[in-house]
Amino acid sequence: MLGRLLLAEPAHRLGEKPVILVCSLCCLALQIVFWRVDNIIADSVVVSVFGFLSGPFFASVTTSCLTWLSPIIDRLIGNVGGFQVDTHTHPYSRPR
Repeated sequence: MLGRLLLAEPAHRLGEKPVILVCSLCCLALQIVFWRVDNIIADSVVVSVFGFLSGPFFASVTTSCLTWLSPIIDRLIGNVGGFQVDTHTHPYSRPR
């Protein structure tokens, strides 16, 4: 939660792609540290920092997917709406 709040402004100011790239590389390094270190305290710290750094992922992925999928979703909603109008005006006809 803190990562999403505190890293949102730098991600917006510096650009989402570079910030996500740096956070991804840091998360990858932390994941390798988590696998290699056999200490429960170090593992808990690594998982906490990993969670902090993965905070801006959700917001940027949601934004990217919405801009990429927006035309597709609009067409699907239009097709479903057209099918519902057809079935309401002709309730006993079946699409072929």
